[in-house]
Amino acid sequence: SDYGGKGQDTNVTLTQSMAGAARRLVTNVMYLRGHGSEVCLIHANEEAEIEVFTNSSAGAKFSVTDADAKSHIVDNVLVQHVGSGVESEQPSRKVITSQRITGPANVKVKADSNAGRFSTQNFLIVFSIYKK
Repeated sequence: SDYGGKGQDTNVTLTQSMAGAARRLVTNVMYLRGHGSEVCLIHANEEAEIEVFTNSSAGAKFSVTDADAKSHIVDNVLVQHVGSGVESEQPSRKVITSQRITGPANVKVKADSNAGRFSTQNFLIVFSIYKK
């Protein structure tokens, strides 16, 4: 396990749950206090889908831009946990891209917390990269 437990590695679990044949998988944990961002490079002949996992009941609004072209791809998608808040339940998961992003692109995912600066919200950002 990648978190010290006896379970399967997170990347193995995510790869098994992906639809289609992904070329690579890029994962980043975002510890969000107010604002945060993550960047992923998508090469030529690649496409990407972005998915966010969280147990945060407050949630955050996510936007996706091409950092080089300064163009907006996705604006203000709300991602929050829809569950009872029991620690043992699975995190909520949401695909924040309505269609795959075509490379080459330097994709930046920005998040604005709905909880404010006095608490930390955790989000797992997953870039599933496919061959075009």
